[in-house]
Amino acid sequence: GKKLSQGKGFYPQGMTPQKLKKYLLEHPEQAAANLSHNTVVRQGTMSEGGGLIAEPFSVAYRQQMQAAAAELLEASKATDHAGLSAYLSYQAQALVNDSDPEAVYRADKAWVELEDSPLEFTIGRECYDDRLSAQVANDRQVKKMLEENGIKAKSKDTIGARTGIVNQDSLKTLERYRAFFDETAMLVPFYDEYGASKDSADRKKGRMTMADVDLVAVSGRYRAVRAGITLAQNLPNDDKLAKQLDDNSRLVFHRSVRINSDPSQQEALLGATLHPDQHDLFDKDKDFEFTVGHEMAHSFGPKKTRDGRDKTAALGKWGNVIEENKADMGSLFMADYMSKNGGMDQQELESFYVTWVTGELPTKKPSEDEAHRYRSIMQLNYFLENGGIEFDDEGRVKVHVDKMGEIARQMLQEIIDIQLDGDSERAERFAKNYGAWTDTLDQVATNINAIPSKRYRRVAMPFAEKILSEADTAQLVA
Repeated sequence: GKKLSQGKGFYPQGMTPQKLKKYLLEHPEQAAANLSHNTVVRQGTMSEGGGLIAEPFSVAYRQQMQAAAAELLEASKATDHAGLSAYLSYQAQALVNDSDPEAVYRADKAWVELEDSPLEFTIGRECYDDRLSAQVANDRQVKKMLEENGIKAKSKDTIGARTGIVNQDSLKTLERYRAFFDETAMLVPFYDEYGASKDSADRKKGRMTMADVDLVAVSGRYRAVRAGITLAQNLPNDDKLAKQLDDNSRLVFHRSVRINSDPSQQEALLGATLHPDQHDLFDKDKDFEFTVGHEMAHSFGPKKTRDGRDKTAALGKWGNVIEENKADMGSLFMADYMSKNGGMDQQELESFYVTWVTGELPTKKPSEDEAHRYRSIMQLNYFLENGGIEFDDEGRVKVHVDKMGEIARQMLQEIIDIQLDGDSERAERFAKNYGAWTDTLDQVATNINAIPSKRYRRVAMPFAEKILSEADTAQLVA
């Protein structure tokens, strides 16, 4: 009968922005721990002083972390791949020592550098659920206190694990995008302003590792009550030490997610959402390519505002929405550049644009907290306003492919300027202006929802279950 509070379980039930702000201003010495990405905050007992107690995950969930670490150490001994073995060992240490930034750094760095491992194992730590930390940290008084004490506020991470088999046939597509990354990055709007500090980092992007995997198992946040799992991930996030020191990341694409689609359902969806003249341009592979560009484009643009603050934290609750918009426009920007420089022919580019727009169409009005879905509405309205797309009377979209590249560059420029300014009010105006839910979008959603579809609330893992069952049997026999 309880209602989930704004603290989403990371903070005591009933914690509000006002209460947290008051406490942090009264206890600045506790701000770093309370606003750390790897702590869960509880109400202290009377014997503890009754204040807020911030415990690292490794302390609050010691039993689970130690058990997982023990399994990882066993796995590190079982593989004959030196890089994977080293990573698993470092990751085991990081789970039980997450207050030690060096331990976490070693694990992230070893994972990022896995180039030729036949297996993909990830422990992902990301921050999409916690809005309370960012909201409070962006308060004027709290922000001043944090700056005076040299504290960097971070949203709380959620933890998920993934295991997959690397698909070797996808490497050509991944390498084609990687070949154009450095050139495109230097052409992104405002590069002259923020790019000097990124020159060496951009050169190191050639070492960015990528893998296209067939999923075997997902657990933790990745499996918890989801209608589906994302097409790809780009980790570590910007708030992690490995990302800050090395500026490298690993892109992992989930091949099984994109290929498991029902052809008849897809045909029905196209009939209800896309102009008939452009049905032949829809290509599921281009959705994969867009996602490749999206994840790589998270590395485009500045890391900090013009006055040195973290770009995402500075924009408060709109930070993730703006960042996801940037990655989308960066992918379209990269595709346009590739088409002009031998990386993609005209028909491929047209297919790229049409497939992307079709994939952005909504099934419902999103909330402002749904960064990925809300940014889709912003983009559809932006491209509609600037003549890149239009909808007919039946709510079907038509893409004007000749205008898409320039509109993407224009929106990318506005977004990066907002990130450089670090003005949360400007970000809110931009987001709400283009995030408006219109009658046209409502008709589109109605058209999509009229088509029968299967919406799964669990992730099927038959191969993992088979392996575990055989392992249990073997153990019983032994």
